[in-house]
Amino acid sequence: MTLHTQKSNGFASALQSEDPAIFVDGIGALDQYGSYIDSFYSKGIIYYVRDYYWQRLQATPPHQAGPLQAKLDGLNSDILVWEHASRDVVGRASRE
Repeated sequence: MTLHTQKSNGFASALQSEDPAIFVDGIGALDQYGSYIDSFYSKGIIYYVRDYYWQRLQATPPHQAGPLQAKLDGLNSDILVWEHASRDVVGRASRE
């Protein structure tokens, strides 16, 4: 998954405000008003992105699926790391 800022991708002209936003390749700008940028994982946005890539992969011919599969694999890996870290934090809090 590739995330861009407004300046790095030049998509600022399409936004409704000057607030920072996340640009996800294939989806577009998210979090224009700052409600999810600090909680991309905890608010579940990452799962939305993963589902989007999964649907695109299903519609892609197998001989063209390599790059999209690599994106999805990387995203799933990031999600797994985050989920394990979240469980560790919750587990420690419940033991204290």
